[in-house]
Amino acid sequence: MQLAVKGLLFDNDGVLVSSLNTVEEAWGKWSEKYAPGFAIGYSFHGRPAREIVAELVSQELFEVANAEINDLEVQLAHRTKPTPGAIQLVSSLDENTWAVVTGAHHELGYARLMAAGIPEPKVLVTVDDVQRGKPDPESYALASQRLGIDISECLVFEDAPSGVKAGRAAGAKYVVGVGSEVLESEADVVISSLMGITFIDGELSIPEQNRLR
Repeated sequence: MQLAVKGLLFDNDGVLVSSLNTVEEAWGKWSEKYAPGFAIGYSFHGRPAREIVAELVSQELFEVANAEINDLEVQLAHRTKPTPGAIQLVSSLDENTWAVVTGAHHELGYARLMAAGIPEPKVLVTVDDVQRGKPDPESYALASQRLGIDISECLVFEDAPSGVKAGRAAGAKYVVGVGSEVLESEADVVISSLMGITFIDGELSIPEQNRLR
């Protein structure tokens, strides 16, 4: 399958890096203290931690609780791994054609990329850069702006329903879902991984064996 675009916008966790185990461990420890019984299910993925914390604790506890989950996640970031095909794909790209858009804060997003061995992106948009996190389109719109490529000429890779909604609402030309959790989303295509994907002269090629739908 070939898709003609000028820019690639990657979500981080679940698309470029595998951090689910560390996310679950960090939130598990945090919830024991601040929200007993809470589990960071898939419906929360892609959303900024600060928004989740705000829903679970009182306003008086917010600052300390938010700081604690941020610290826990950073402490575990060194265990982050690359997803299949991620390093190969982004290593082949011109730095002016791709960006990473994450719901994590800058320190955490950067730490996970480095731990996984992902080349440092020229453009990294984090929750620190926007007023509203995914599913709001602000982060993807900002990434395309910083790349200097109109969002209508960009393709978004996302593994979470909230991220798919954000890419679609931003006006991306295509939204490619990664993983079975977005099979029922509004993604144009859903793939199993980034393995074998190439981007040459404005054409993204996806191996047919990668397609889930």
